[in-house]
Amino acid sequence: LIDTLLRWHYRSKHHSLIAVSNQRYYENKLYVVPSPWKHNTGLGLVWRPVKGVYDRSGTRANLIEAREVAQAVINHALNHPDQTLGVAAFSIAQQKAILDEVERLRRITPKSDSFFSKFPHEGFFVKNLENVQGDERDVIFLSVGYGRDIQGKLIMNFGPLGRQGGERRLNVLISRARKRCEVFSSITDQDIELSPTSGDGVAGLKQFLQYTRTGKMEVAQQSTRSMDSPFEEAVKTAIELRFGWEVHTQVGMAGFFIDLAVVDPERKGRYILGIECDGVAYHSSPSARERDRLRQSILESQGWIIHRLWGIDFFRKKEQELDKIKAAYDDALALLTESDRIALVKPEEEKNVFHVIREAEEKTFFAIPYEVTQQIPLPNLDPYALYPAQVANLVHEILKVESPMHLDELTTRMREQWGWNRAGSKFRDLVVQGIKVLLKDQVVIQDGQYVTLKNVPLNVRIRDENSPLGTRKPVNIPPAEIDLALTHITGLARFLTREEATKEVSIMIGFKALSAEFRTIINLRIDSLIQRGELQQDDDKLSLSKS
Repeated sequence: LIDTLLRWHYRSKHHSLIAVSNQRYYENKLYVVPSPWKHNTGLGLVWRPVKGVYDRSGTRANLIEAREVAQAVINHALNHPDQTLGVAAFSIAQQKAILDEVERLRRITPKSDSFFSKFPHEGFFVKNLENVQGDERDVIFLSVGYGRDIQGKLIMNFGPLGRQGGERRLNVLISRARKRCEVFSSITDQDIELSPTSGDGVAGLKQFLQYTRTGKMEVAQQSTRSMDSPFEEAVKTAIELRFGWEVHTQVGMAGFFIDLAVVDPERKGRYILGIECDGVAYHSSPSARERDRLRQSILESQGWIIHRLWGIDFFRKKEQELDKIKAAYDDALALLTESDRIALVKPEEEKNVFHVIREAEEKTFFAIPYEVTQQIPLPNLDPYALYPAQVANLVHEILKVESPMHLDELTTRMREQWGWNRAGSKFRDLVVQGIKVLLKDQVVIQDGQYVTLKNVPLNVRIRDENSPLGTRKPVNIPPAEIDLALTHITGLARFLTREEATKEVSIMIGFKALSAEFRTIINLRIDSLIQRGELQQDDDKLSLSKS
């Protein structure tokens, strides 16, 4: 009974705060109670990416990151004075830089002073990796500090983490928070390159950053296993000679080993493409084929992009197969580059393991601002005196700017050309007559209440607070636009739940909050895409169909 009680983890009020430590250092033997709180209660891990620079030859600190941490401290003091706070840095130099910045901001923000003397027994602190032992607070800010220097170079030297016992220091550092832990970092897990000789502390840091950033626990790492066959050796040599890529062999992840993995030239801790080499034994064994299909689906669920190479094809037509590898590499690199620009996260007010505090411009990537039709020269001051062809020309001009459109919004834009605040059914009938002319001329397509101009590229458009009210009505948003947003974000994420998909579409289109009406509409579009075979759903996870 005593042993059981000792294994209960009592500190963390959200399971994400102890998840990495429990798996990596306690063999999942800690009894961790899952958090009953919803995501918007300010609990759990928060990922705060920073565009910082590490001053390797000078202060050995990251001043940009230190300033962001210090500003977050002041914001906490002003906005959450009821929660205790501590800051933990990964080095003494970063600790000093943060202390200096906090003191500077305190001098110019006197309203924050009361917070720093409010908790005599659990006062505010700024400590480093080696002296944070035993401290715990409601909220902890972690500052990694390490990063690329002014030349963009990153050296895999993480101070005490890389030395013996670094894993114990890391375990203490990442488990100090009771309610929330915000991780400030100028690098991601994808920047940290692990080798068979990497220390456990550095490997633990990579896993912690990956979990904080994505919610995924498994980390790919080179193994000391030898290659399985001469075929793999031949493929590796051919790739290196032709493309000059760095290729690792027998890379382990999620309990599996990938034959060959191509290293990202920019982020050495990330693999662009996994290559599975299948020889004669694979072709002749039905059970092997079935096993590897399952194996590949598991790897892909962990974020791998897999290219399968057949031994017979490679030796018969080597150059063609290398061309296919290059095409797969280019596709994977494009997908990863796009994924770097849009992280699938919840709205800003939510604080949880999938939450990222991002710059505003990154949220609008892929989507474009909604453009509204300006004044069009009118052939007559009385719209009812126009010929159907003249009405059709006006409708055409509006659709050139705003296609696709709901009929109601198209009617609104037409009456605005005459400066009218309202118009009745007679005016709507006039617009419908114009649409019929365009349909007869095969200029537009009409699907229910939505009208689309032919031969115009479809875009997802952002409807912000300055957009016309009608464009922000969920029922007026064309289904084709919602479908495009859904397939785009699903392609980036590879796997996501319906709830994540609906929220991401809402954010992409420009809404700060997801209404019940829009949620219903998006879910109907998901059902439609599944029925059409463009999306597939498996265990509540959406993904693009492979066919």
